[in-house]
Amino acid sequence: SSGINAEYGKQEIEVECLSSTVTLASIAPFLASSSMEDVVDMLVANDMVDNMYKLIEGIWVRLFKCHGDDFNESLLEKLVSIKKQKDWKNIEYEYLDRLIVHGLSDENCSQFVRLLKNCSRLVSKSSGKICSFGSVYKSPSEFKDEIFLKNNDELFRIDDPEYANPSFILSTTAMKGDNPDSFQMRCRVSSEKPLHSDSLPKLHFALERSCKDDRWSIMPITWCGKPTCDQNRTTWNWGYMWFPSRLDPHDMFKGKDELINWDIYFGQSSSYRYRFVSFSV
Repeated sequence: SSGINAEYGKQEIEVECLSSTVTLASIAPFLASSSMEDVVDMLVANDMVDNMYKLIEGIWVRLFKCHGDDFNESLLEKLVSIKKQKDWKNIEYEYLDRLIVHGLSDENCSQFVRLLKNCSRLVSKSSGKICSFGSVYKSPSEFKDEIFLKNNDELFRIDDPEYANPSFILSTTAMKGDNPDSFQMRCRVSSEKPLHSDSLPKLHFALERSCKDDRWSIMPITWCGKPTCDQNRTTWNWGYMWFPSRLDPHDMFKGKDELINWDIYFGQSSSYRYRFVSFSV
């Protein structure tokens, strides 16, 4: 579909190849499987998993949530075979280099990332382009207010001369009433001239967190499900992230996927800053 966006003064085109509705699925179905190999098989069989990032993030969340899982060289070779069969692009090294693992108590998450980073058949330093939605980071309270509590548009450009003309707009639709499933993230394109969908990149979205020591991390959102909150709308949960701090999950609104009680989670610090990033896939 297309239209004219008065704010940006450009033709707006929603492009299917962008997966215009951003995947925010629940990891719940993959937590009960008996082995990591079963988890990989289930992820690959899921229609929503259409690039290496979503597959890697599903494994990462499983390792994050379930202690005792092991990711080894044999499973790494399985990923190489899957990537070749699916004809997926490599993962960007920068993504893995910044994928958050510090603060996680299970060494398997770190081992998993190390194995990936050393595998040139899965990772390269030129396959993806990182882009930010605007130059201003949001504090935890600003992120909660602007992303969770109201409808919001974020304008950004792909950091690649090939896509210099179109602007990409990430739109978030706030939760309606007490229904977490009504929250949506969509991506659309704004351009001064007609575009062909096959000329645009497919994008994968994640969250970037910066700390006061200039250290910033990639935080996956694909398997976090939909954000939800308590009845007062003061405490918000998004998968393993809490804004501002953890609350009893029984006090939160629940969508169709219920609410996973994470043993490990990330709360907030006043020094944290957030923005969305994306990688071409």
